[in-house]
Amino acid sequence: MKCNRCGRETPDDMPFCGHCGGRLTPPAVTQDAVHNRHCVACGRAMAWDAKACQYCGHDYGAKPPETKSNADELLIGGILAILAGIVSMLLLTVIIIDDADFSNAQLVLFSMVYAFAVLGVVGGLSSLSRFSFPLSVFGAACSVVGLGFFFGIPALILTARASDEFAKRE
Repeated sequence: MKCNRCGRETPDDMPFCGHCGGRLTPPAVTQDAVHNRHCVACGRAMAWDAKACQYCGHDYGAKPPETKSNADELLIGGILAILAGIVSMLLLTVIIIDDADFSNAQLVLFSMVYAFAVLGVVGGLSSLSRFSFPLSVFGAACSVVGLGFFFGIPALILTARASDEFAKRE
């Protein structure tokens, strides 16, 4: 950029001229500048189709760094789904043993919740063995329905986040 007062060249990112101290005004945006982007490393304008910054050499064709493994999240999610299923089954058993006078509708509801608890355990085992991602997520979702839902919710979140761990197995 050139100083409006003295005409000397100055760096693009300076607000004042280093020679005369005059305030620098940024140049008007040209049609070519509209097709530019700014380098994430040095901030200078560069062409949209550039593979590397011509000022600092930042390579835009390089692969991003590997992300961390979600194996721990999958392990914790599987354990929580199993725990949610077991807690649901135990609490339902205590409720049924404690009060044996239930209507048919209540028994059907208890049977459904018990089935969801069993599916939660199956989904947790599927997560631990990395058997099937859909089965693991379905089981974790079923564990949310039971009385151990406070373990099932984080199990579902952690299992869903670790989907790439199932792809590594194949």
